[in-house]
Amino acid sequence: MTITARRAAHLLPTPAGDLEVHELGSGPATVVAVHGITSNGLAFLPLAQALDGVARVLAPDLRGRGGSAAVPSGPGLVDHASDVAAVAAGFRLDRPVLLGHSLGAFVAALAAVRHPESFGSLVLVDGGVAFPSPAPDASIDEQLLATIGPAMRRLTMRFPSEQSYLDFWREHPALGPLLDVPGVADHLLHDLVRDTDGLRSSCVADVIRLDGAAVLADPDVHAAAHTQALPTTLLRAGRGMLDQPGGLLPASAFPGAVTVPAANHYSIVLAGDGLAAVAASVRSHISGEVAPR
Repeated sequence: MTITARRAAHLLPTPAGDLEVHELGSGPATVVAVHGITSNGLAFLPLAQALDGVARVLAPDLRGRGGSAAVPSGPGLVDHASDVAAVAAGFRLDRPVLLGHSLGAFVAALAAVRHPESFGSLVLVDGGVAFPSPAPDASIDEQLLATIGPAMRRLTMRFPSEQSYLDFWREHPALGPLLDVPGVADHLLHDLVRDTDGLRSSCVADVIRLDGAAVLADPDVHAAAHTQALPTTLLRAGRGMLDQPGGLLPASAFPGAVTVPAANHYSIVLAGDGLAAVAASVRSHISGEVAPR
């Protein structure tokens, strides 16, 4: 099912190439939203629907993914952080709410530290603070596979049809049950590109590796959430990447973090109690109810 909130795609010029930026929903306020490590900007279609009439959501495809797959990226998330600030400047935004999910939370926190004049407040969703690697002595590929599982494994796969790609995701214990949520299939299919061997993920593996290394071990990236001048909220899913109990982030990872017990790493931005909590947090930031730290 296609989501009903209005959507458009824009190309934002950067020195490295054009980024695709999705404009989702509508409203008097604006939220700049940054997606996860192998995701794309259409991950925020459900959030845009939840905020429609309150705020539009501007969600870039990060370099190496989706419509920005051809844009090269260096190590350390600095390029992504600069791009997020470029979205605020390019759309002439007046200190919008900046939101990031998963990897996007690390990018958003770094962007807010490096470009604090560009944003009014910060919402971090199940990311942005250090978490223990499940395989600290392994290679980056092995650590990413141990952390995100099927999301990483699919990068080397080919699919004969869009339906076979959706069927692959339907087996995912955390994301599969959400496939019938309006907007989720649109988000997943935006990842696909066709080559001579069939359909594959648009994600550029080398960019994913660089970003994964930064999330797992870069001290500047880990410090960004804790050195904010902006009003900041962190929402934490009570369940993990594969819907396992315990969650990705330690409960004590960030002072005042809000845990959504029933949400997993994906559903926290896509459906149910998680999406409701994120939308409520954004509304609080828009209304100025969240004080600086």
